[in-house]
Amino acid sequence: MVWLTRVDGPTPKPRPAPRQTVLQRGKRFLPHVLVVPMGTEVSFVNEDKMFHNVFSLSRPNDFDLGLYEKGVARSRKFKEPGPVRLLCNIHASMSAFVYVVDSPWYAQADSQGRFQLRGVPPGQYVLHAWHELSAKPSTQRITVGAGLLSVSATVTADAERTAFIPDKAGRPRQEHLGY
Repeated sequence: MVWLTRVDGPTPKPRPAPRQTVLQRGKRFLPHVLVVPMGTEVSFVNEDKMFHNVFSLSRPNDFDLGLYEKGVARSRKFKEPGPVRLLCNIHASMSAFVYVVDSPWYAQADSQGRFQLRGVPPGQYVLHAWHELSAKPSTQRITVGAGLLSVSATVTADAERTAFIPDKAGRPRQEHLGY
């Protein structure tokens, strides 16, 4: 995902998007990555016939929505920028990300890495690009003019890999549970 911040002036604060939805289906979070502006509420809807949990240890957006059954939705408003790793305390295989941006100019790249940003006024910007395998966003300066601009961004795969997927207390999960 990508977003812009101004170099030649303040970046306007984004308005929250309408409520977004992450589904829990087939022991997966769908979509796997969701980008939202600060202040956006995300609803987590359980579509499986089993209980699920949604939690994150990603500070300052850490939270725990508890256990809930099929047909139930729980929500969380994301107020601080940065990546939020989503996990389920019951199913260790469930992992996804919400990335919260503090800019009105953002986009989620498609499967080929293509993206479009619309309505960006001319000026000097920093293009930020992030991938779930990145320890931090990559950045580059760009100049936006009146016409179309084509840019390429490179992301790193330098995120720390933990030896275990944590439970909601941050501890290794018990292997014998088999989830």
